[in-house]
Amino acid sequence: MLAKDGFPKLEGVTTLYEMFESSVRRFGDCDCLGWREAEGSGFGPYKWWTYREVHGRLLELGSAHASVMTMALSDSEEPFRGVVNPRLAPHPTMSSGLQRVHASLP
Repeated sequence: MLAKDGFPKLEGVTTLYEMFESSVRRFGDCDCLGWREAEGSGFGPYKWWTYREVHGRLLELGSAHASVMTMALSDSEEPFRGVVNPRLAPHPTMSSGLQRVHASLP
């Protein structure tokens, strides 16, 4: 049992991505992802990215991934084959690139 009253319900959340977006809205300035760097024979203090910072980096990574896929499509005579879901694209640039990939699949 995770909690006395069961696992909390999040309205409108059906995927892990939607859960993370909900967390960004609710806890944007709170610590989300932490790490410690090696210092001598031990480790230094924790450094943290907030939920908002992690979200921004994920969007940048997704945008870079979409750009690479778009370049691969435009530079190749062979159709790109892969597993994609255009519904999950977080912004129009990614959506159009993923739709092009999706359209090329048999």
